[in-house]
Parts: sequence; structure tokens; C-alpha cells
Amino acid sequence: MSRSIFWKITIPSALLILLSMGALGSYVVTYVKNAQIDQLRSHMVKEARLVAEASRPAFADPSKSDSLDVIAKTTGKLINAGVTLVTVDGKVLGDSAQEPSTLDNQSAHPEVIEALASGVGASSRYSAAFGETTMYVAVPVIGNGRTLGVAGLVVRLGRLAR
Repeated sequence: MSRSIFWKITIPSALLILLSMGALGSYVVTYVKNAQIDQLRSHMVKEARLVAEASRPAFADPSKSDSLDVIAKTTGKLINAGVTLVTVDGKVLGDSAQEPSTLDNQSAHPEVIEALASGVGASSRYSAAFGETTMYVAVPVIGNGRTLGVAGLVVRLGRLAR
């Protein structure tokens, strides 16, 4: 008789403990993943601001606009991220991975729209070019009190997004 009571208490208790640990584990994994993504976004914004500052002189002087592609390629290698420099109307003038003339206008990209509207834009989405989820961050390039262009960064999220 006492053996029956023992199993009636032990089995539900063990199941409750396992269920609680599973839920807690799932919560912790999600929390840590979101914290890493937030930290990455913050880091990318800082790097985008550095790229914007480095590209400001070339944006300000139309005769130097050809150097924007060199700036994008150089800074992209240094920070290990994709860098794109675009005009206010979305025309790509510099890109770390491709020739700017081969890229579509970026004026409709959510991060570019948000950067021009509020000073910082960020979005995460699936990229067919990379074949995985990527994070995009953009900031305006400001010179002489006006917006000259937009500096954008992209990184692959890979395992973080899963």
C-alpha cells in the first residue's frame, strides 16, 4: 500500500520538475540569444557611425565620390562586416562586396528609411544573397548640418537567429 502512494507522488513530482526545467531552459536560451542580438546591434551602430564619419568628406565633396567605394571596401575588411554607402535617394556609391553599379536602389530598405527618419535604422531579415538571416544597421552621414548619405552595415546572424 505504501509503495502505491510513493509512486503516485514520485511520478507526478518528477514530471513537474522536468517540465519546469525544460521551460526554464527554453526561457534562458531565448533570453541569452536576444541579449546577444541586442549587443551585436549596439556594436554595429557604433561601427556604422565610424564608417559614416570616415565617409563624410567624400560625401561632402562630389569630386571625391569615387573614393566611397574604396572606403566601403577598406572599412568592410577592417570591421569584418558588409558596408554599403548610399546617397539620400538610395543610389549605391560604395559597397564592400560588389560593384556599386550592379546594386539596386536602397531607398526602400527599412533600415535606410528609419535611419533617415530617426537617425538609426536596424532590421533583421532573410537574405537570399547570403542564404541566411542577416542584420542590417544604417546611420545617416551628416555634414554641414545636412544629411549627405547613409552608411549601412550588414552581418550574418547565422546560429544566433536560430
